Amino acid sequence: MKTGIISTWSEWARTKGLTFYILCVIMVIMPLQNRYLPPLMILLFISWLNDIYSGTRDIFRGLSAGKILFLLFLSLFIWQLAGLLYSENNVMAWRNVSSRLAFVLFPLVLFNQGEKIRDNRKILFRLFAAATAVYLLSCYLVASYRSFSLSQGSLIFNPHPSGAEWENYFFNDLFTYSIHPSYLSMYAIMAFLFAVEAARGAGRRAMIAWTSTALFIFVSLYFISSRAALLSMILIVPIWLINIMTGKRRPIFIVLILVSAAMASIPFIMSNERYKSLIPLISERNADENSVKDDRFIIWNSALRVLKNSPVIGVGLGDVRDELVKVYDSMGEERLSQNKTNAHNQFLEIFLESGIPGILLFLAIFVLMAFRAVKSKDLLYIMFIFMTLTFFMFESVLYRFAGISFFSLFAFLLLPQPKKE
Repeated sequence: MKTGIISTWSEWARTKGLTFYILCVIMVIMPLQNRYLPPLMILLFISWLNDIYSGTRDIFRGLSAGKILFLLFLSLFIWQLAGLLYSENNVMAWRNVSSRLAFVLFPLVLFNQGEKIRDNRKILFRLFAAATAVYLLSCYLVASYRSFSLSQGSLIFNPHPSGAEWENYFFNDLFTYSIHPSYLSMYAIMAFLFAVEAARGAGRRAMIAWTSTALFIFVSLYFISSRAALLSMILIVPIWLINIMTGKRRPIFIVLILVSAAMASIPFIMSNERYKSLIPLISERNADENSVKDDRFIIWNSALRVLKNSPVIGVGLGDVRDELVKVYDSMGEERLSQNKTNAHNQFLEIFLESGIPGILLFLAIFVLMAFRAVKSKDLLYIMFIFMTLTFFMFESVLYRFAGISFFSLFAFLLLPQPKKE
């Protein structure tokens, strides 16, 4: 009897496309509350196993870009696991292992996408864009709630926290409240691109709705205030607009709205203190004594000093921060030491952790992704690669689960698929 029930459920799950619907839920949960993703990932894996039960040989037979990319992800993960053998901080090492399971699970499920997923990727993208917009709306609501207070029967609006007047509930980490600004800005950029793409070729009402969503997300990027996001958008927006104008479909309404928003945002961006420090950061100097000093030069220099001591195999899966703290202490950087600041550069982080084999595998992942994107002339995938490279230059994105799950999921979900014969 139990076997019959399991068999019936298994057949129902395959025919109804349960894996696809679990991905739909993941698209919604990721920008809203990504801490609830692990149980969904387990369900996704079980559903995938059920899908391939009767067709394993077809899935693993032959060679494809998706399979090669998966093998690169898997190889990097296995090499990082080898770092457990020489890591002194085993607690941190095993914590990193558990958070990086998504680095293998999403590629495993998506390297050979089922027909249901392949034919309905636009639905997944639009769900992600809508969910990101909903989270951003909640950011404004939470910031407004924090800013209003009653004093002697009067309603007072003050966006600055008591005792920290330089902070603002509508700005940076206080605005994003439950997600680090860097990760939310990555979500927002992809959601912006998905929304613009959804507006193209849509009916009048849908086009207005998606264009409004894209504009809302675009404006919100200012309040998230991520400098890596600004660098990404400086190139992404013009290229995307040029693509719209030169394509077969030229929705002038979308172009006018986005161009107007971009032009109107320039004065606000130029007055933003975090963005003012962007040029000195890129040019590796502070423009003047009043410039906002960035610690990344100290951090990167410290990382290079650690790297000189162990360039071949790295310092191990759990010891990167500990080794950086030693250098911070020797340099008298007490604040960086107390915060146990990471490398703030994903390439340096991988190099420190896994040495030459690790960084070569990591670079190979991007080479293959870029080759596939250019060969397929897939602008959306090219923009994803450019965005992640930009963020990886300034943040250790794959240090946290929010970044690991985002990168490993969209690296495969956006991967150009071979045309049907």
